[in-house]
Amino acid sequence: MSHLCRRRVLAGALAGAALVLTGTRRARAADGLEGVRFARDPEHPEPGLEAVHTPVVALAKLGPGRYRVGVRAAHAATIEHHVARMALYRNGAVVAELPKDPRGISGHTVTFDEVALEVGDELVAVLTCNLHGRWGRRMRVEGD
Repeated sequence: MSHLCRRRVLAGALAGAALVLTGTRRARAADGLEGVRFARDPEHPEPGLEAVHTPVVALAKLGPGRYRVGVRAAHAATIEHHVARMALYRNGAVVAELPKDPRGISGHTVTFDEVALEVGDELVAVLTCNLHGRWGRRMRVEGD
C-alpha cells in the first residue's frame, strides 16, 4: 500500500469517527428537554393539540425520597397516530421511561414505581407523539 493511499484510509477513518461522535452528541441532545412543547396553562390546556398531548401527572409518596408517579395521556391510539414513549426527567435527566408499542397509550395511566425524588426537584413528564412531537408538563416536588 502506498504512503498516499494509507493517508487517505486514515483520513477517511478519522472523518467517519468524527461523524459518529457528532451523531451521538446530537442523539443525546435530542433526547433531553430541548424541543419539548409545554401548555401555556397546564391546568387548562387549550382545546386541540395542547389538551390531547399535555400529560397529567400525579405523585404518591411511598416513603422518604420514594414516589410513585402516574402519567396520563388523553391521546388517540392507532397505528397511524400514537404515543410512542413516556419519560420522566428529574432536574433535566431521565429517571424513568416507557417506550410503547404501535398501539400506544390512550387515556391510560402509566405508573412509574419507586422514583427517587427530593423536595424541590423539578419533575418533567414528557410524552412523544409519533405525529406531533414531544409534549411535557413541569412540576416541583413539594414537601408534606
